[in-house]
Amino acid sequence: MKLLLDTHILLWLIYSPDKLPSHWLSALKNPDNQLYVSHLSYWEIALKYSLGKLTLKGATPEDIPTLAQRMGITSLGSSAQVLASIHQSPLIEGHKDPFDRALIWTAIYEQLTLVSHDQKMNDYHTLGLSLLK
Repeated sequence: MKLLLDTHILLWLIYSPDKLPSHWLSALKNPDNQLYVSHLSYWEIALKYSLGKLTLKGATPEDIPTLAQRMGITSLGSSAQVLASIHQSPLIEGHKDPFDRALIWTAIYEQLTLVSHDQKMNDYHTLGLSLLK
């Protein structure tokens, strides 16, 4: 299975794996599954860090890609086609976060299963979003 990690899932996996449900942790540690993190997540981390909305224990945002790589997580750049076609993903009422929308559309477009604890993501199932349950 190809799994795209939401930003908070990446941070939980690095700093607080105990926050992850055990069946998710099993899926994330399963060597048969491929783990991906979007470059957009690194941007989100850097932005929240610079605004003081995120603290990283003993690290800076520049360290996170290396930590992810050491965990076997592949960084996924967003293609121009994915970014240019985000407008095809309709706004779901009450969910305007641009990072979430970009990750959702990336998962749909690239046929990846999104791993997110955000309950609002369930509303995108009808649009083709596959979520780890």
